[in-house]
Amino acid sequence: MEIGNYKAAIEAYEKALEKDPDNREALRRLGQSYEKQGLEDKAVEQYDHYLKFYPEDWAIAFKQAEVLSGPDYAYRRKDALRYYAMGLSEHDDIRHRLAYAKIRSEEHTSELQSRQ
Repeated sequence: MEIGNYKAAIEAYEKALEKDPDNREALRRLGQSYEKQGLEDKAVEQYDHYLKFYPEDWAIAFKQAEVLSGPDYAYRRKDALRYYAMGLSEHDDIRHRLAYAKIRSEEHTSELQSRQ
């Protein structure tokens, strides 16, 4: 990771997790390595897995929420809301609070329109 060889970092973190599947640092760093390598779907999957065990990591929760609220993951808006709420429960941040409110508003508007 330190020298920018993300492919090697991915291999190293995967091996570390084979030996110790609960290694918090390896779980987090694997997601970051996927992200740096441009493997967004794998990063999202890894962060989902990581946040199951470490929901108090507000920085990763916010990162995941931002990605899942983007157009490529529109089908995961409810997960984005869940991750924003998770992050906000640990770290109140106005920028993320506004993003959370915007998505909630969009979801509410969409629900109202579908009822009509």
